[in-house]
Amino acid sequence: MTPTSSGGLRTGARPIHSRAGTTPIVCAIDSRFVLPLCVLMESLARTNAHSLDKMRLILLYEDLAPDSVERLRFHTARLDLHLELRRTDLVGRDLPVSSRITKATYLRLQIGDMFPDEQRVLYVDADMVILTDIAPLLELSTGGYPLAAVPDPTGPQFRFREAAERWHKLGIPLEREYFNAGVILFDLAACAETELFQRADEFLVKYPECAVHHDQDALNWAADGRWQRLDPRWNTFPMSTIAARPDYVHRSEHVLPLHSLHQSESRAAILHFSGRHKPWQETCPDGPSLRLYRRYLQRVVAHESGASPPPFAEHPEGRS
Repeated sequence: MTPTSSGGLRTGARPIHSRAGTTPIVCAIDSRFVLPLCVLMESLARTNAHSLDKMRLILLYEDLAPDSVERLRFHTARLDLHLELRRTDLVGRDLPVSSRITKATYLRLQIGDMFPDEQRVLYVDADMVILTDIAPLLELSTGGYPLAAVPDPTGPQFRFREAAERWHKLGIPLEREYFNAGVILFDLAACAETELFQRADEFLVKYPECAVHHDQDALNWAADGRWQRLDPRWNTFPMSTIAARPDYVHRSEHVLPLHSLHQSESRAAILHFSGRHKPWQETCPDGPSLRLYRRYLQRVVAHESGASPPPFAEHPEGRS
């Protein structure tokens, strides 16, 4: 892995030194997730307008087409955001992928190498909208652990994971909690001390048959149960959409009742559209969180087309 030159997509609007010392927000995408990243930025700018001058948003990528870079340039300029691009590569690595998951998902495993001068970073997936002030999350302690995250709402323990039998054969206690990797606050010194990212790489080489959920499985194995639990509001699944799929089965009812997950949706600080049905796709089941997401999406599309963006309700349906 070799980091290459990085640079902000916009200059002159705000002094870069005003961001020094703040925990950077890191995303990792390929060209398929440029539009979702624009929606994420739309939501971030709307709900954190008071602190954009201190915001540090950094994108890890392996390959982005020039038109994708230009698209990001357009939105960061109009939103008054500073987005820094850092290119890395995964060349020569035989990593488990699928029709839905590409190698880009493994870019977050490069965080330990890509940020040698940072103490902490907040990683967020691109398939999210941020609905509140994110400063409290950026300031949270990881309790001395290498990372802080939210237990996965649809599979909060290893026993509920698809590869449960294989985890058991590896000696993993099946009642151990399992985190979702969509929102992770990393303490990079603790990551280095525990060799978190090296262990994740080792897992992918030794046990690719267990990597059903790719780098998320690798990070859970590498953390070995040593991680800080975040309030679920920082990584809330839109169960009104997920549970509406005809094939959805809620395996963890006795641990995390489905009705409680539905109730938590209206209290979300970050909505995470995990799973194969994405809110920018026609196949995504309807629900209040989907309609909220599409309000942000409509604003992005309107700005790109030169149309007037639709008004944004102060109290969207289904939220307090």
